[in-house]
Amino acid sequence: MLAYRPTCHRCLRPKSHCYCSHLTPIASRTRVVFLQHPREHRMPIGTARMTNLGLANSELHVAADLDCHPRVRALADAGPHTVLLFPGPGAVEPWALPDGPPTTLVVLDGTWIQARKMLERSEQLQRLTRVGFMPDAPGAYRIRREPAAHCLATVEAVVQVLGRLENDPDRFAPLLRAFEQMVEQQLHFKTSRPNP
Repeated sequence: MLAYRPTCHRCLRPKSHCYCSHLTPIASRTRVVFLQHPREHRMPIGTARMTNLGLANSELHVAADLDCHPRVRALADAGPHTVLLFPGPGAVEPWALPDGPPTTLVVLDGTWIQARKMLERSEQLQRLTRVGFMPDAPGAYRIRREPAAHCLATVEAVVQVLGRLENDPDRFAPLLRAFEQMVEQQLHFKTSRPNP
């Protein structure tokens, strides 16, 4: 029988591993809308919820069929100042957006395979201008395997892109404290437990 572990009702993690003390909501000009894959929603080491809690001007939606979601339809109809953070062919650097800085940044959250499928299956999201960038440094998500060195956790990507869009990278860096704490806790847990 599993022992009950008290849970933080804000971050949904065990209170012994709560990172909320590291999160003071940061204001941003850019509204960030997270669209999360349902499987990622149950992932205890995911970072979209963390980022959502750390950004005052953000929202989080969990959906499997994005084109049926009313918020996704509204985003697709919002015009050129709503963009999608997703690297790859056709993506524009944040400072090179033809219509200037966006008012809304849409972020897909899931594994890279899940996020790619979310985009491929959504005609609405495919209408948005895509934003991509080369990170300043490799990601620090040492508890999950990334497909390439330039791939980042959701929180890392959002911190970097908001810093570039709003020309103030230091303002969003405090979001990484909660991420760093979570990574260190998971690595400590991994090394201290007796069984694989």
